[in-house]
Amino acid sequence: MYMYKMKDVCQMTGLTEKAIRLYMKQKLVEPRMEEGVHRKAYYFNDTDIERLEDIAALRSAGFALADIKMMLDD
Repeated sequence: MYMYKMKDVCQMTGLTEKAIRLYMKQKLVEPRMEEGVHRKAYYFNDTDIERLEDIAALRSAGFALADIKMMLDD
């Protein structure tokens, strides 16, 4: 399974890094994290990308993050 870096994910989804980090903080998406010497690196798989695209579509339809979390967790 291919893993994507944050920069790639932003380009693929059209989302900002700030938005993706918010979704990570809200536990809407949980990419793999690796601790480096100087910072943490996050790696996203195809499932994470699809989930982010779903989140973006639901957000643009006017749904709140709490509602999106409930929908995606079911």
